[in-house]
Amino acid sequence: MDRCPQCRGKLRSTICGRCGADLSLVLNIETQAKTLAQHAVQNLLDGNYDKAKHLASQAKALHAAPFHQALEGFIKSRKDMADRDEPGW
Repeated sequence: MDRCPQCRGKLRSTICGRCGADLSLVLNIETQAKTLAQHAVQNLLDGNYDKAKHLASQAKALHAAPFHQALEGFIKSRKDMADRDEPGW
């Protein structure tokens, strides 16, 4: 997050310099979602589709960023291909 969701001021720390909003909790949640997405990608690469899908869903639930939504969809499609024994990458 590079802008305060309250006032749209540019963020330089966990406290908005413009409106004084404490965004530490929101930024922490965003970091957790990023970590979950990274673990989802690693599990996908390892062929653990169910775990990857679960982690991607958790990431999207915490932070519905376009990347997290796309990741969940991509993992689901890869899992469906693997379930049908279609060639992958």
